[in-house]
Amino acid sequence: MSEFKQGIYDQLVTQRLRQFLDRQSDLRSSVDALEEADCPDYLARHLIRQIKATFRGVPTEDRQQRQVELANTLLKFLQAQQEDAADSDSVVPPGDLSRCRAAGSTLHPFERYHPAYECAR
Repeated sequence: MSEFKQGIYDQLVTQRLRQFLDRQSDLRSSVDALEEADCPDYLARHLIRQIKATFRGVPTEDRQQRQVELANTLLKFLQAQQEDAADSDSVVPPGDLSRCRAAGSTLHPFERYHPAYECAR
């Protein structure tokens, strides 16, 4: 874990962060209980970082296919953890990306218009 730059940090205490904080004598920190309402957001942010790292570490041969398979495996696992689970929203292989702009919406100032972004009706 790299050094913290000047600023205020609010993040989930993980094993790696705990070890880092324990080694810092000049860093002022406090640890508070994670509130139940905030728990899903903090855990999801942590999982995002871990999942991205895992996806980036997938061997290059058939990388995208393997990443999609891994994503769908994770989604199936998560679905199995819910008692009243609806169908998981699996990624459709090979992992295409839809880019569209709903009718009446405006472009972000840095966004360039492309006709392919118009949603089909």
